Amino acid sequence: MAAERAMSRSTLYGYSFFRAPLSALDLTLRSKARTSIWQDTLKMTASKQAMLVSAIKSTDFLLGFLVGKASDNLRSRFGRRRPFIALAFPVGLLCFFLFCSAGYIFGKTPPTDMPCTHLVNASGNSSSCPELKECLDAAIANGSLWAPNNTAVGPGHLSYSARPGLDFTFVLLYFGFIFCTWTCTQIPYDALGLELTDDYDERTFLFGVKVAFQFLGYILFPAAGLVLAGMTSDVVAITTMQAAIFAILGFVAQAGVLTTVKERNQGATAPLAAQSADADSKLKVPAIPSARRALANKPYLKYLALKIPLTIFSLVPSNMLSFYVKFVLAIENYTSFEMIVLLVALIGALVSIPFSVQLAKKWGKGTTLGLILTTNSCAYLLFAVIPYTVYRSQQTILSMIIGFVMGLGQSLAFGLPDALLADIIDYDELITGERNEGIFSVIETNLQQFVDIAGGVIPLMVLGAVGYKPLGGCSCGCGISCETQEGLPYARWMCPNNIGYTCTGALGSTLLYAPEPSFAPCAEQSPAVLWAITMFLTGLPGLCGLVAGFFAFRQLITPSIHASIRAQLDAPAATIRTDPFTQTPMNLPANSADSIVREHYAHSELVAAGGSGLAHLKLRIGGQLLLWLAVIGGLLGAMAASGTETVVTIGCLFLMALFVLVPWDGARFYLLLSKGDKLLALHEGPTLVGGEKATQAL
Repeated sequence: MAAERAMSRSTLYGYSFFRAPLSALDLTLRSKARTSIWQDTLKMTASKQAMLVSAIKSTDFLLGFLVGKASDNLRSRFGRRRPFIALAFPVGLLCFFLFCSAGYIFGKTPPTDMPCTHLVNASGNSSSCPELKECLDAAIANGSLWAPNNTAVGPGHLSYSARPGLDFTFVLLYFGFIFCTWTCTQIPYDALGLELTDDYDERTFLFGVKVAFQFLGYILFPAAGLVLAGMTSDVVAITTMQAAIFAILGFVAQAGVLTTVKERNQGATAPLAAQSADADSKLKVPAIPSARRALANKPYLKYLALKIPLTIFSLVPSNMLSFYVKFVLAIENYTSFEMIVLLVALIGALVSIPFSVQLAKKWGKGTTLGLILTTNSCAYLLFAVIPYTVYRSQQTILSMIIGFVMGLGQSLAFGLPDALLADIIDYDELITGERNEGIFSVIETNLQQFVDIAGGVIPLMVLGAVGYKPLGGCSCGCGISCETQEGLPYARWMCPNNIGYTCTGALGSTLLYAPEPSFAPCAEQSPAVLWAITMFLTGLPGLCGLVAGFFAFRQLITPSIHASIRAQLDAPAATIRTDPFTQTPMNLPANSADSIVREHYAHSELVAAGGSGLAHLKLRIGGQLLLWLAVIGGLLGAMAASGTETVVTIGCLFLMALFVLVPWDGARFYLLLSKGDKLLALHEGPTLVGGEKATQAL
């Protein structure tokens, strides 16, 4: 049976290639757009951005469950997954491009009447440096230009704050990208990959190829950045051109996955489903029973225990790399060096992929993942104790080592977990009779969304709390053009009481009024900020990697277990199915109207309903619902009364969980009111999943 489902080369590469632009979009957004464009150029504070991102992800967290279940239940001639990819992805690409080009679209309009600009031509070169110096001296003397060491007196006060109205624009574009690209596109896309093949080794190979393209997409970001950095030092221009390139690549990859990948015929699992009931008696399983079945799957719970710390392990280093290069190393022209470190990391990742695939075939996916995670985490923890002064003195060698270690760990953090999840979904099909890739993907994706706040938002909160200032508190410099920001093409940087006038304004050009400082002021931060950056770059990932490695060694589905699962799934319908862990017979869920109602409730809740009556259960669940609503009201009131970005951000973290609990208990309370009699019919206890009792022994 597995041979019949073997993937064609076009399916393998058409599906996997789509991951490349997703990676490029992700890294461009996290590494450049959110920091260099929205913080450094548009002057959004780190704490304000943390607040807005947490609010956006809290909302998207709830919507992800609806999208995953809708994808599982969709039946169309185009399949279950492809319509989402076809409709949502173009909208996400548009939001992405507008978000990344915001420096041009929403940036400040520089003055056009600044003195001496006629002596610097359009290419940024001064035709006569002595003549420009003489002009600048006169302008400073007559007060039409700031003195290099006094920005309080001059043609006007420099603005270091964000323009009004940018918060709404940030929310609109960032939410549009997150919802359309990650929620409505990646959830169906990941679910599509989980159902392309049933073979254990072929599945490992598929996700190995997918990870290769994933890191190819990550490589495209620094490769394009290096090429563009050779053309201009303007970070806003570089980011905008990268966004345009990757958006076009996204459209090409979308066409590829839609034309080369054919979805699985959902009737393929009918023989197994026929064990439990006639087809006419089976109903579509709603989101709550589907989620309860997934969370009753013990191998899946162990997988989630691995995946949560693994997400922090893989996410935070790439988020913090730009901060590390710009401020810990204090490099003025940081873009090129950052791209080189990323290339080293991603080349290391690509090199490690074939080795990890071979080791997984020999030792198993969990063991391989655990070994590499443990090794990488120990290296990260060693890097965490190195002082920033040592990093600055040995910046090249240490940065290349960090980059390579980062790449080795991240390659395993993406490919092998996907293959582990695919095996778990096979087991879920064995015990439920249905394939629910979407609900598994959405639970994992939304948990990652929650963890992403820890990896993407909490570092920003901490940096803001310890005194981080975007661009070191400067208006421009370090790749943010002083010509486009302040109308001064002859300034390297413009900081409070420190303006770096030069003949051309180019990075590294000779200062006219002061000796060259050890580090450009736009690349400076306090020691507390530098320590925090180092801890988030290496210390936190190191600790989380050790936790993830611990659970990786404890994954339950081995090659022999998976072979047993597939043998039973491919066997004739009349064959008795047994749980591969305990060898006990299993009964599939009936999926009748009555049983689906009962599956909305835990066993203890049904026992309470049978012993104390529905009134007790209504009071219990209704009380929970009122409690969640009261907590939401209290949080919103506290957030409004406080008005501080930190309180709002923390409040959004709790709201994210409450946004799930309210509809969860709301739907269950409604069922009690409308169909509570069905619960009393069989109050002895629910039959949630045929393999539930077996998996409880794991």
